Amino acid sequence: MGLFNRWALGVHGFHFPLILTGANMVAMVLTIGPVVACWPSMRAQVSTHLRKHIWPVCAVSILNGVQLALNNASLVRIELSMNQIIRSASPVVIAILGRFILHTPKSTRLQRISLLLLTLGVALTVRTPTGFNSAAVHVGILQCILGTILLSLQMVISQRLLGPGTRIHPLLLTLYTAAVACVTLLPVAIWAEGWDFATYFQERHWETVMVLGVGCSCSVVYSIIVFTMIKVVSATGTAIVGNVQLVLLLGLAEMLLDEMKGWSTRQFLGVLSTIVGAGVWTYCKVKKPSKPSRDYQSVPQVDLETGDGTATRSSSTSIAQEQTSAQPRVQNPPPKKD
Repeated sequence: MGLFNRWALGVHGFHFPLILTGANMVAMVLTIGPVVACWPSMRAQVSTHLRKHIWPVCAVSILNGVQLALNNASLVRIELSMNQIIRSASPVVIAILGRFILHTPKSTRLQRISLLLLTLGVALTVRTPTGFNSAAVHVGILQCILGTILLSLQMVISQRLLGPGTRIHPLLLTLYTAAVACVTLLPVAIWAEGWDFATYFQERHWETVMVLGVGCSCSVVYSIIVFTMIKVVSATGTAIVGNVQLVLLLGLAEMLLDEMKGWSTRQFLGVLSTIVGAGVWTYCKVKKPSKPSRDYQSVPQVDLETGDGTATRSSSTSIAQEQTSAQPRVQNPPPKKD
């Protein structure tokens, strides 16, 4: 999807990122809405979710729409390669936000090294004199950085909505985010780009239909996959998978769009640092975890449906004591009297 958006918005000349993002949201509502309406068990959950989790859902929806608009707007001004390098730093932001919002465990030393490599790679790639001499490139980099921060916050909140205690179906969350984004983003898109888009459509109506059709199709599939992955492998794991595609996208961008032709040695060192950092982070997340301590404390869990706090005991000593106490006691028979 990123490769197509870069071609459409930057190379082809379809300079309407807000219109494209708004069309993507409308396409999600029109495709997922009928599916939910025809699915009785899923349809019955809508009122409950909107009653109990309306504010987190609205937050995810607005964040999703704004970060997509910022990302598409950045593709008008900067290359896809630089865009993907900046967005590859999302595990750093997710690790920080997850620590405070989801109370995830502290990062290990190797994980901190990988996050440092990711940050260094992004800094080496974007902080170049040629990039900051151009005002358009400067704006595109800032848009991409802000979009990456909002994307990370959206993924952390989405993990909380999709996780235990709430368990919203990914298809429903995709529908909710698209519906709210239509209300908040589409009027802004029409106000900012409506007249220019109408002129462009009259001159190139078939090309416009093609760009919107392909872009909307990719966006619907992409959003469903992202929310499903967040539910299955967590927000950090989803960001890691996104970094795995970094190498493929960089290669395709070079072969198809010839974007990295004028890059400096410093930028290529940044790409190498980013790829190594993403690889180390992936290794830290997929390797077999070490055995937990026998006497670690219980972790409080909060049920998002009821708000009740419960303590999940995970001490192996306590479990062993419970198992011992649960076993029936065998009493020895009294000694026989002679």
